[in-house]
Amino acid sequence: MIKVRKSDIPKEFKKYPVILYGAGFAGKHCKKLLDGAGVRSAYFVDDDETKQGKNIEGVLVKSYIDLKEYCKGHERVNIILTSIYGMQISGRLEEIPNIILYEMYQWLSETAIPERTGKNIYSEEEIRDFKEHTEELEKYLCDEESKKVFHNLFQYLKTGDGGYIAEVCSREEQYFIKEVMEYFSRVQRDIAIIDAGAYEGELVRAILEKEMHVKEWYCFELEKRNYEKLLLNAKENSFEGKQVCINKGLWDRRATLQVQGEGVFSRAVEGIGVEGNVDMISIDEYFKDLHIDMIKMDIEGAEMKALLGGMKTIKRDRPVLAISIYHSIKDFYEILQLFLAELSNYRYYVRQHSMIFTETVLYAIPQ
Repeated sequence: MIKVRKSDIPKEFKKYPVILYGAGFAGKHCKKLLDGAGVRSAYFVDDDETKQGKNIEGVLVKSYIDLKEYCKGHERVNIILTSIYGMQISGRLEEIPNIILYEMYQWLSETAIPERTGKNIYSEEEIRDFKEHTEELEKYLCDEESKKVFHNLFQYLKTGDGGYIAEVCSREEQYFIKEVMEYFSRVQRDIAIIDAGAYEGELVRAILEKEMHVKEWYCFELEKRNYEKLLLNAKENSFEGKQVCINKGLWDRRATLQVQGEGVFSRAVEGIGVEGNVDMISIDEYFKDLHIDMIKMDIEGAEMKALLGGMKTIKRDRPVLAISIYHSIKDFYEILQLFLAELSNYRYYVRQHSMIFTETVLYAIPQ
């Protein structure tokens, strides 16, 4: 992949429009950056069927199949990866020979999430604690890749060099890595999934691609605008009667909290915020009489609270856990420490799914 920076725009971009692969939050932000640099975008490509055929940021969203057809008639096609899951996407693009692949992850990080970019995100003491605790936890991780993720994230925190993140970025489907799929192939039953932080229902693409046999899909989304889009997308997919959309957040108890931020960055906070209130509920209360098989969780730093409010249910049902641990430096090790203290006979894996300092997931799989 060729790096693209604001100070070094390839001359080809000025002559010919580029194709942007990824029409989510990162893609929208990249499109605006490229517009400002005078780069014209031909269209987006996205694997999410609910986006295909729509206009986003003024350009049409097409499918991977559309892209393959387009490339047949062109000697050279310039594609910029505008999804943070670039490693996974690049693997699929390798079968198209006339593509020139570019990435702009450093540029994206510096402008979209500067507070999570570079080597000064955390203090030296916090980074030392990260190293000490993650090294202590290595013996509980079930493969070398998991240990490598922790090692490279430490190197990134020390140096700010994004190459350390790219080196361990997984090509596997987020939340449904090989070990998760092997587990569900053994249990052989339709599954109930908690989707904590459902956003606009994007998990549907992975569920369909992996041919997951879903009995119920419980989508918790606290931000009102995200929730409204979630409802609209739910009408367009094939999960009618199985997808349950809940405009609440998950916490360790019933509460009414403030919503801070919007879009993918919206979160529940105690005591501050101006965007409005949201009702919170615990997993243990909501699922008191409901069985669950998997919990996927990405809730902007509320993961520990939600897990503490669901531990009775987790112990009872022993679901697969796929928990985001990147929102706080302590979450990288404290969530695994919680599981080790409270759960028995689980196998643990860590994967890095993004090309930037986000989307680190801890997997706990029942033995």
